[in-house]
Amino acid sequence: MVNADGSFVLDVELVSRINEERAIQPNAQRSVSFNRTLETLDIAEAYTLKADGRKVKVSADQIKEQQEKASVEAPMFQDSLVKVVIFPEVAVGDRLVLHYQRHRTTPLFPGQFEDLSAPDYYQQETVTFTYDMPADMPLHADFKGFKASTPDAAKGARSTAGSCYPPKKPARKTALSRTPITDNSSPYRRSATTRNSLRPTLLARTSR
Repeated sequence: MVNADGSFVLDVELVSRINEERAIQPNAQRSVSFNRTLETLDIAEAYTLKADGRKVKVSADQIKEQQEKASVEAPMFQDSLVKVVIFPEVAVGDRLVLHYQRHRTTPLFPGQFEDLSAPDYYQQETVTFTYDMPADMPLHADFKGFKASTPDAAKGARSTAGSCYPPKKPARKTALSRTPITDNSSPYRRSATTRNSLRPTLLARTSR
């Protein structure tokens, strides 16, 4: 949800399925970055969904907060932190479920909202973005491969709209496949707003 001053709450639910043994080691840990000066990051829920339906929850001591590696030799990145989520009992056929919220309390540019998402190199089954915006805040977006929905009037002076990256049958099975619900895996997504612009034709929006 985006606020009029450019602050926002980003809600992300990411589901990854382990298809092959070689996908376990690089994906049993998931890092989420954030800027401690501009925002906070909360891990709402994380668990391994076993093939038999059992949920093995990530415990508090399996979530580690660390300095971003880039900050070691680059002092300008000292505010960049990561939370590393360590999934338990990961095996082939399991799904790794991660739900987190990023609260941007200080906008990068006052009165404006901006967002950038880059792809992961995995098969994407379903990707959906939904933006909840002030009705008078236009959104400029550049999406590739997404189908946009028509903005809907919400309660009060807000509007919502969404876009979906439809599933495609892969030519071959990959080691890992992901089903992001709101973020973190579009072929390319960049969104921005400015309070003084005319409302453009909607290309896409996200759950901010």
